[in-house]
Amino acid sequence: MITVFKLEDKVAGFKAKLELWGWLVHDHLSLLLKEFERCFPSTKDPRTGKEWMRDPFFNKSGESVQEEDQLLEIANDGGLKTTFETTTLRFSGLKSRRNTLRLPPEH
Repeated sequence: MITVFKLEDKVAGFKAKLELWGWLVHDHLSLLLKEFERCFPSTKDPRTGKEWMRDPFFNKSGESVQEEDQLLEIANDGGLKTTFETTTLRFSGLKSRRNTLRLPPEH
């Protein structure tokens, strides 16, 4: 026979399970976050100082005068911008690296 007491016991048991599961999930996610931090430390962010690669035509303050001059040259290089927009990233990067490093032309 089902009584209010039995139903209330089941509800209380389920609430306790939910609380336990919540702690287990929380602990698991905390350990996962620590493991990610160990593998990919925030202090060694590879993007630091290289944000210009994301958008080379956007000039952020904080660069040296020489870096700002170089960014202005790149930003105003219409040929480079056209090349960047019309070629794949792999080839565009090679061409811009060749121009930046003043390498001899390809044969």
